[in-house]
Amino acid sequence: ERNPSKTARLFLTSIQKDGEARWGGDTATLTFAQGEAPDRFSKTIRNKIPEFFDVLAVTSKGEMFPGTYDERFGRWWPYQPALPEIFSEAGDYILAVAVSGDDVPTE
Repeated sequence: ERNPSKTARLFLTSIQKDGEARWGGDTATLTFAQGEAPDRFSKTIRNKIPEFFDVLAVTSKGEMFPGTYDERFGRWWPYQPALPEIFSEAGDYILAVAVSGDDVPTE
């Protein structure tokens, strides 16, 4: 078994729809599930043991909750454009996520 990465972190790097960038040029730090837990931003990742993370939740009423978190505000999206603008059209979107950790190449 490979050595675990003790400081794995997650980043949303881009959002695309129909090959067009809807958001990018920045990195949004995402939370591991449970997003309100003390270890939400950094987890130990072990080979063949799944870990789950938060990217985006959408309610049946169209409310959006990003996988980004701030101690003062809870779930929030401090980037431009705003989430309703990014996801203004129905359809399929590609959300690119990078996983990074000690002694592990980013994928």
